[in-house]
Amino acid sequence: MACHDCNLCAFSSPTCIWGAGPSKAKVMVVNSYATEQDEQEGAAVMPSSLVERLRAIGLDPEKVYYTNAIKCACPRGTKYKVGDIKKCKQHLDKEIAAVQPTYVLVLGAQALKATVDGSITELNGVMVEKDGIKYMPSYSPGIVYRDPGKSPFVEKAMNNFKAMMEGSLEGLPELDIRLITNMRELKRAFHHLKDNNYLHLSYDIETTGLVRFEDEVNLFGFGNDQVQYIIPLGARYSPLKGARLAQRKLIRTCVNWLNRNAKALVAGNGKFDDLFLKYHFGVKPNITFDVVLASHILNENTPNGVKENAVLECNAPEWDVDKDLKTGKYKTREKYQEYLTYLGYDIYYEYKLYRVFHKKLKQDRALMKLFYHLYMPGIISYETVEEHGVFIYPQQFKKVRKHLESEREAIEKQLLKMAKHEVNWNSPAQIQKLLYEELKLPVIETTESGSPSTSEATLMQLRDKHPIVELILKYRGVNIQISHFIDGWINRMWGRRLFPNFKLHGTVTGRTSCTDPNLQQVPRDPIIRNLVGAPEGWSVVEIDYSQAELRIAAIMSGDETMKRIYQTGGDIHTHTYEMITGEKVSDDKYIKKEQRKKAKAVNFGFVYGMGWRKFKIYARDNYGVDLTDKEAEQWRERFFQAYHFLPKWHSKQRRIVQSMGQVRSPIGRLRRLPDIYSTDKSKKAEAERQSINSPVQGFGSDLTILGMSEIMGNAQYYDPDYVLDKDKFFVIGTVHDATLFEVRNDYLMEFCPRAKHILEHPKALEEVFHFDTDVPIVADVAVGKSWGAGIELH
Repeated sequence: MACHDCNLCAFSSPTCIWGAGPSKAKVMVVNSYATEQDEQEGAAVMPSSLVERLRAIGLDPEKVYYTNAIKCACPRGTKYKVGDIKKCKQHLDKEIAAVQPTYVLVLGAQALKATVDGSITELNGVMVEKDGIKYMPSYSPGIVYRDPGKSPFVEKAMNNFKAMMEGSLEGLPELDIRLITNMRELKRAFHHLKDNNYLHLSYDIETTGLVRFEDEVNLFGFGNDQVQYIIPLGARYSPLKGARLAQRKLIRTCVNWLNRNAKALVAGNGKFDDLFLKYHFGVKPNITFDVVLASHILNENTPNGVKENAVLECNAPEWDVDKDLKTGKYKTREKYQEYLTYLGYDIYYEYKLYRVFHKKLKQDRALMKLFYHLYMPGIISYETVEEHGVFIYPQQFKKVRKHLESEREAIEKQLLKMAKHEVNWNSPAQIQKLLYEELKLPVIETTESGSPSTSEATLMQLRDKHPIVELILKYRGVNIQISHFIDGWINRMWGRRLFPNFKLHGTVTGRTSCTDPNLQQVPRDPIIRNLVGAPEGWSVVEIDYSQAELRIAAIMSGDETMKRIYQTGGDIHTHTYEMITGEKVSDDKYIKKEQRKKAKAVNFGFVYGMGWRKFKIYARDNYGVDLTDKEAEQWRERFFQAYHFLPKWHSKQRRIVQSMGQVRSPIGRLRRLPDIYSTDKSKKAEAERQSINSPVQGFGSDLTILGMSEIMGNAQYYDPDYVLDKDKFFVIGTVHDATLFEVRNDYLMEFCPRAKHILEHPKALEEVFHFDTDVPIVADVAVGKSWGAGIELH
């Protein structure tokens, strides 16, 4: 049928391609979008990968009605808008009404949006009932060829679809929720747990929001898969609502008992719960197992949330609720009971996941060591870091803003002089018109809509085409500093401090991440870093691993030249510059700085095997180093002549990942790279690159966490000669390979050498991971009244 409701019809002939199969079918499959084959046939054609999957679960594809949510065949790579899906939905609704299926298999995000809505990540493998029809969302089976990591999720959804049709899909289990509203009931709970030896327990909370300084704790629960105890606190209809003293007494008594008696205290993203409890009640559970962190170490590529893992590992049905109920915004007693039940299932499945993940960790000794000696001490350390926060000099904000606004005004004057007319420098459309229509700069990249791009990456490539481009980049840089680090920080401050959120599971490589605000994005510009300071009588100390990635690369590759440089205390950047250029490094400090900049681009660009073409762009965009093709080729050739063990190491890592589908860091962290088996060449090449750099980056971050945990007294193994007084310093954050501290001035002389030693020689490296190296790990120490004013100590 002809349809012109959206622009997609321009790509397809015929338009609005309907499905194929029996006119009345018990089973219907809705895929996401029509293909070229559908266009050629004039009807939806079931792909072979789906035919195989359906037969594997006992279905005859001939008896299945098959269709698509997006009914026009569009070019590969088309980005579908929500509006397009909504306009196609009317046709899909007519099909569903005509076919009258009992069961619908929903394949992909667009199909899910058009049927029952929701996130494919959260609903994959979860039955959703709507208008008397049972839907089973799944990733499309074809995705496995491009992204092999999705295979277990497709498998799970298909098996659940089969079970749903057979009526054997498990429902939610019966819970045994017991409310505690007074001390007598609490003591009865303690006796019950002890008498039944229920001392491996999970705990969880429900809150009115995500910010502990302004939101309240509504519910606190603990238990296992047999019993779930809940203390209703600020929740509506709770007998304890408004009784702050009674709430506080119950929570403090309960948590203290759990800390003394529980053999395991399990949570999912427990740092969030612990910080809320500590802020509101002055006490927190001593977490021993976090299922979110366990999920991450067992598979960094899959979602780490409790609900997603419960579906995948425990075949759990959906038990999520809407945001209003989740934050305690309800009006009836029935909703109150539903709220309690929601927390009960959180407790139930966190405990079940603990059992599953603990068993899996025991099967890989290296991962179990990492979990118990790095992840758990690390997250306990970050709880303390986030509890303390980062001291900010608020009086500096006005001064820094004035400086940045003056700098922006000066740039605007230069821009006006070059443009010769007024331009809104915050408008991509106006910049686009100026650069491409008026100045006739070449179009090297376009947006999704086909317009010439004005993104930062594009402008970096246009810098040498016209001087105005450099000024636009500077203007944007100053704007970002004002919006992110002045306005952004002011809006996130509580008292005189910021409270960033650090994640151990924030990246696939094992590097930590940081949000609200992201300390790891703070530029090296002292004017911004000087906003971070310390109270009167205290100083900021930064201890930063020196060239951590290059040292780890030397360890992993065994390159004799790199090892010799580090063993003799040499400077690898000086050596590299002299080797690639044939020139001696100058004694003039300004010339030397530029020479070292070139060497840094070379070292950090080529250490992972970058090609010369990509290196040209990398050196220009990251270091401002412009090279000819010949120079880039020559420098790469000379680099690998000097460090000739590196290519052998690169080849070895590629062989390992091609054979095993994964690689390990020097202390056993796994980086799983299923894309090495992908049919997509670019994904395969990226997996090869990741096999080289992931173990290095992950190990660098792990060193920081091991050292930080030992310094804070949270590591099982430590050197008794280097124990520090925890009342005289605080860790305020980690930024890549650096750890930041607030240290009392009268303790600096004792603290700095001890903390430096611990970071250079974390005891767990030797005692737990049996790691030894002949390449020295070196950390540099800088001390100052603010982060940006640190003076390096030697």
